[in-house]
Amino acid sequence: MQEKVQEFMVRVNDEASLETNKLNIEDIVGRINDDQRGPYQNSFLQECEVMNVLIKVIVSSLRDVELAFKGELTMTANMETLMEAIFFNQVPATWAKFAFPSSRGLGSWLDNCK
Repeated sequence: MQEKVQEFMVRVNDEASLETNKLNIEDIVGRINDDQRGPYQNSFLQECEVMNVLIKVIVSSLRDVELAFKGELTMTANMETLMEAIFFNQVPATWAKFAFPSSRGLGSWLDNCK
C-alpha cells in the first residue's frame, strides 16, 4: 500500500505539480475589466477559490503522510484512511468534502491536470 501511495504522491508533485499550479486569483481578477464582470465571472472566480482550497488540502494531507512515512509524524487513523482511499483509486472523503461532486476515480483527477 505504501508503494502505491508514494507513486501517487510522485504524480501529484512531479506530473501535476499541484502546489505550483494553484490559480492566481489576483491575476485573474486583474484580467477581468469591471464592465465585463458579471454573474458568470463571479461564479468562475468562486470556483477558482474552491480549487485552490482543494489543492491546499490535498498537498497538506499528502505532506503529512510523507512525514509519517519518514517517521517524523505519528501515523493517524485519518492518514491510514487517506492511504486506503488512494490505494483503491477512490477520492478520499476529506478531499471530496472540498471538491465538486464526481463519480470518477482518483486517478482521473490527475489525468485532467495535465
